[in-house]
Amino acid sequence: MSYPEALRYVADKYKILIEGDEKSVEQSEADLKKENILSALKWAQCHFSDNLTKDKIAIDYLKKRNLVNGVKDFFIGYATSGNDLLLAAASAGYSTKVLLDAGLVKVNDQDGHFYDAFSKRLIFPFHDRSGRIIGFTGRLLIAQEGKPKYLNTSETEVFRKSRFLYCHHDDCRCRLLVVFASSFSGRNGPFAWCLDDGEHGCGRFSAPGGNQHNKAEVHHRRP
Repeated sequence: MSYPEALRYVADKYKILIEGDEKSVEQSEADLKKENILSALKWAQCHFSDNLTKDKIAIDYLKKRNLVNGVKDFFIGYATSGNDLLLAAASAGYSTKVLLDAGLVKVNDQDGHFYDAFSKRLIFPFHDRSGRIIGFTGRLLIAQEGKPKYLNTSETEVFRKSRFLYCHHDDCRCRLLVVFASSFSGRNGPFAWCLDDGEHGCGRFSAPGGNQHNKAEVHHRRP
């Protein structure tokens, strides 16, 4: 987040008027596009969270992986099959264009139809440094031929993989122990977490969104 963006974020949050904050038409349109994307992503997180409470297979998977206690801390959700999100989002007032811009739906190259980007996957949201949801990563519960086990939101106006650290918005101040041996690219991290019961102190952790740390990620990791 740039300094002007951070300034406007704080001003909007606390209802502070910034004098002389005149924007061009192009800036206003760009800001509105980002606001629509962030709104859709926030709505999607609530949708995924609600799905999780209704899916026994997903809940049993979390229990098996010792992740039930982390559902609230990490906003874990679930993407059902079919175009559940696409249909629900339309009912909630979100256009297909906004969903596409947010990386929540994709387009079939053959027939041009839209479909949900995530299906039958556990969902973990990505946050920016201010805590806003900017994307998701999804993990298949059951292997499907031709489909990756782990899937990220495609890059959008608000999500850039090379400039992203997972859980850096609060340095994961939840109680946890991290037991993953590889970089975060294999997504071993979120699914190997053993959530601490509080007896071992408070872990603080963030992880890169790609195969390796790069200069942008190192910059974001600085306190």
